[in-house]
Amino acid sequence: MSDWKLAPALAALISDVNATWPRRDKTFDGTIGDAAHAARKSEHNPNREPGDDVPDGYVTAADITTLGINADHLIDVLKHDRRVWYVIHAGRIYSRTYGFADRAYTGADPHLHHIHISLVQTARACNDTRDWLSPAKPESPYQRIARIAAQRLRRIRSLKRRLRTK
Repeated sequence: MSDWKLAPALAALISDVNATWPRRDKTFDGTIGDAAHAARKSEHNPNREPGDDVPDGYVTAADITTLGINADHLIDVLKHDRRVWYVIHAGRIYSRTYGFADRAYTGADPHLHHIHISLVQTARACNDTRDWLSPAKPESPYQRIARIAAQRLRRIRSLKRRLRTK
């Protein structure tokens, strides 16, 4: 897997996230897929689809760790960006296919510690490096408490759903 390149749009996104939250945790960040990804169809694998519009070798998905960032703000930005095909976080999926409606995600990894972003599968979306994030306004203490409470509530709901299915 040495002949791959992260789609420039995702490189710009990661750069913008790092600039907005310079001390964020990067433990669960990822771009190129591991062996498990390579064994199935995944945007974390280098593109090799003949005849499509995405340049060969482009990886069109990235994972961004949520610890140390305003995940709700980032998800909201991603849901409104024309380059994004779908976003997964905390057992929820937001996809262009369904107008970015909040739906349950039933995949094996609920993405509790990171946000998965997949681009629209076009050269235009992959190569668009316009800014993703405008400078984030500092949170008030009340906004921070509300954000943390909302994140914990989503995790609790996700865990409850997972416990009910076992």
